[in-house]
Amino acid sequence: MGDKLEYSNFIPLLGSWTEKFRPFIEGEEMYKIYQKLKKDGAKEIICPDSDKVFRAFSCSLPDVVKSVWYMMD
Repeated sequence: MGDKLEYSNFIPLLGSWTEKFRPFIEGEEMYKIYQKLKKDGAKEIICPDSDKVFRAFSCSLPDVVKSVWYMMD
């Protein structure tokens, strides 16, 4: 694996979710996704805008979330 993503960069984005996501952020799978987005991201529209991707985590607390839905065409 190449360089890991900087965990500290995600702290302000994830709020109280940060520790729950730490293994994923520091893991190989997140690094692979990040590299693919850097390489191919400009070819497709990615929604939401990059500055709003983690907004849901700053608006909710992990101990009250019951489920998360992810839909992709």
